Amino acid sequence: DHADILTTEDELNIERWLLEFEKQSDVEIIVVTINSLVGYKGTRNLSIETFATALFNTYGIGNMPNNDGVLLLISKDDREARIELGKHYGANRDDDASRIMQKIIIPQFKTGNYSEGIVDGTEAIVNEFAEMRVTFPWRLVGIALAVLS
Repeated sequence: DHADILTTEDELNIERWLLEFEKQSDVEIIVVTINSLVGYKGTRNLSIETFATALFNTYGIGNMPNNDGVLLLISKDDREARIELGKHYGANRDDDASRIMQKIIIPQFKTGNYSEGIVDGTEAIVNEFAEMRVTFPWRLVGIALAVLS
């Protein structure tokens, strides 16, 4: 969260979800926030699409040989966001990524709910591309209540 968009709680939840889902599904999903594309050496005149692809490839997001990673990139000051998919998904999944962006993330951003948009978008990405569901950790609540009793 280089752009400091997420609340501390949301950042911790996202980190926990993504580590757990990678452990269970072997699908690596990364969320990156930056202030602006201009702040990075060599990014002058690059689109968010080009930057996302370069970031994806530079850090090798996704597990080989599947190339099944997913990157959610938010450039706060540029007011741009992108879901970059590994080649495993093929062009036929671009519509799914676009739907998540248009129906879930952008509406939250438009109302100023950036952290919620990222959380909801991450949950949708996990559900769609890792084929897993994010659920509230009721087991942990039960343990906490038992300890407090």
